[in-house]
Formats: sequence, C-alpha cells, structure tokens
Amino acid sequence: MIVKSLSVANVRAIEAAEFRFRPGFNLIVGVNGAGKTSVLDSLRVCLSAFVRHANGLRARAEGFEREDIRVGANALSVEWPVCVHTQEHQYVIHKPREASAPRERGAGMPRKQVHNTPATASFLGVPLGRATGGEPGGRPIAVLFSTRRALPSERQPSKQVAAGGIQAAFADAFANRALRLGELAAWMRAQDAVRSERALAGRALEALETVVGRFLPGYANLRPDDSKPPRLLIDRGNDTVAVRQVSDGERGVLALVLDLTRRLVQGNPE
Repeated sequence: MIVKSLSVANVRAIEAAEFRFRPGFNLIVGVNGAGKTSVLDSLRVCLSAFVRHANGLRARAEGFEREDIRVGANALSVEWPVCVHTQEHQYVIHKPREASAPRERGAGMPRKQVHNTPATASFLGVPLGRATGGEPGGRPIAVLFSTRRALPSERQPSKQVAAGGIQAAFADAFANRALRLGELAAWMRAQDAVRSERALAGRALEALETVVGRFLPGYANLRPDDSKPPRLLIDRGNDTVAVRQVSDGERGVLALVLDLTRRLVQGNPE
C-alpha cells in the first residue's frame, strides 16, 4: 500500500488543501490552528476504511461528524488516492451538512420540494481486493499513534483483543487511547502459557524481545510479572523496572514498536 496524496476541502479550519507524500517519513508542520490534526484525522478516516475493506473486517470504519464541516460551508470532501500492487484506487468522502436540500421547482408538491443529499464514502474505479494473509508483506495494517499512546494505563484487554485471532490485530487501531500496559502484559502471559504447544506464541515473544533490543539499546527481558493484574517489567542493565516507570520518550518508543509488533503477529499468524 502506497499513499500518494490527500486532498481535503472544508474540513474544520481547512478551506482547501492538498498534501503529497513521499516514500519514507513525512512531516506536517504549521502554526497552531492551521489544521495539522485535521489532516491526521482525515488520514485516519481513509486508512480505517482501507484496512476494513482490504481485510474484510466487520468493525465500523471511522468517519466524520457534522461538526467537522467548516463553518459557512455546506459540505466537506476528502479525496485519497492509494496504490496497491501497482493498482490505483481512490477513496472519496462527501459529507453534506444537511440530509436534504430544497428544489428550485416543485412548489405546491411536497414530495418534489426537496431532494436528498446523502453522504457518500466509497472506493472508485477497480474494486479493492481482499487480503488473504499470504501476501509477501503480510496483511495491510495501519495504526494511529496519538500523543496519548505514551501515557501508561493498566486497563485490561477489550473483548476484541481478548478474543484473539485476526480481528484482534485491528482492535482500537485508530482510537485515541493510552498505552495499555495491562492489556499487553495479559497477552504476553497468554502467549507464554501456550508457547510449548504453539510455535507461533514463542515466535511472537521472541519478536517482542528483538524489537526492544533494537529500538531501546540497554533494555532487555520484557516480561509480565505474576501479580493480578499482571505488570510489565523490563531490565535496564542490572536493574529491573516497571515499564510505566521509564521515561516518557522511552515509553513512547515502546508504545510504538510493541503495539505494531503484536498487531503484525496477530494479523499474520502463518
């Protein structure tokens, strides 16, 4: 999946803007109120629709509310071209402020005095194919990492995550949520309990250990303890600390790499 550009019109404070993306890291800068968050939210809505369609998920896709329409505008619109295996697709969103509008003609005929102006959100052109899990790069996964992701939380797994399976790989992927240490600890404990029976569980834990060493040099042996609910511990040199006690920057890195690794493992069990 290659995201090439994003065009938005009448989304919150943005009257009209187009953003073109290059391979690698893209940085969006601007003064307060310029619309940086609105751009990220527009990407969130488009990516959630793509992930839902491509993976055949039952979960509801993210969307815009009436309050997201720019003051004084009648509708907002978003155009999002995306390339999948050299095939071009375009996701288009049009959300009017009102569900109907008056007709210039039809006075005295109640059924013809107004016409519907429904909201639309769909892929245009060639139908988007479904991922099988056997693709070289695995299933397409996208995650929103807001600033709250670095905040520690001991909240336990949601029903979607606890149920496991491929659906768990996409649960709360676009939610503005905190780093749920309790959820990850419970998942790691469950993998450790079945690693002798399921090779995938052992590989999942090994993958977590690998990314910790790669992105946080000096840290190792990430593990849940035996408390109820379990806590996440990690070794820093000769000392053992709780993950919630590491610095904000280190915890932010952990939030990113651990969440992505877990989702990739769950979404690609083979």
